[in-house]
Amino acid sequence: MQRYLKVLKNYAEFSGRTRRQHYWVFIMCSWTLAFLIAFGDGTLNDGKPGLLWSIYSLGILAPTIAVGVRRMHDVDYSGWWILVPIVNLFIALTEGQKGENRFGPDPKAVTESEQVLATVARARAVNSEMRAASARREHIGTFVSENHLGPDPMAATTTRHVLATVTNAPAVASGSSENPFKPEPKSATATESCPATVAGAPTFISEIRAESE
Repeated sequence: MQRYLKVLKNYAEFSGRTRRQHYWVFIMCSWTLAFLIAFGDGTLNDGKPGLLWSIYSLGILAPTIAVGVRRMHDVDYSGWWILVPIVNLFIALTEGQKGENRFGPDPKAVTESEQVLATVARARAVNSEMRAASARREHIGTFVSENHLGPDPMAATTTRHVLATVTNAPAVASGSSENPFKPEPKSATATESCPATVAGAPTFISEIRAESE
């Protein structure tokens, strides 16, 4: 359909060349639309061609002649050969001349160049998307993230916790069970009861010896 519309846009272009494939795609689309329009128009007008069919026939005439002339040029024939029956059909079925001729450059070569350029453009777009995705992953992986309003409060709180832990690291390493943020009550009670337990140990031992004698 894209090639069909391209031929319609160049309805007044009688110079240059047209590939065999593009020409026959246009002809097939044109015939298909003509059949559908004739069928619908005939249904509405009791089997007789109506106004819609007439408008389409007049509108498609100029693009059909123009693309036919360019097809003759592609085989290095004058555009007037389109007026010769049977011969024009034979020429339209013939593969175009390779390379540039007197009517212009090879349309097939031009199409291949456009495809190469389109492929390069798509490759560049994919490369840009991959770089953008990599940059987003690196940004998400940072420890402290910021925006235009300031640093991330969650990241700042985590930083303070880490600093507090590092500050209390000597106390933790010395055997104290004190929490870096708040002393443990049980630990303080156990420490206070240790001297009383040590002081009462000799008396407890003497009582056990007296009972055994």
